[in-house]
Amino acid sequence: MLWGGLTYSGHPVCCAAAVANLQIYEEEKIFANVERQGRYLASRLEAMKQKYRCVGDVRYKGLFSALAREGQVTREPLAPFTAAAR
Repeated sequence: MLWGGLTYSGHPVCCAAAVANLQIYEEEKIFANVERQGRYLASRLEAMKQKYRCVGDVRYKGLFSALAREGQVTREPLAPFTAAAR
């Protein structure tokens, strides 16, 4: 039995796998690619905001993004929060 703790408390095998993954991220320049792709995504989202009136706001950080579907002028939701899906 390996007394390394539970799976959520820094098990040595899990830590080794995490370190290996971080090394791969650095070697393959994953973070640089995310930044480059994130800038492209941001430009496309901003273009959608300008083109479509139903896009009230866009938010993004890297490749994590969100569109707020609301009126651009009033900032009111297009449908009530409790409205049933149709």
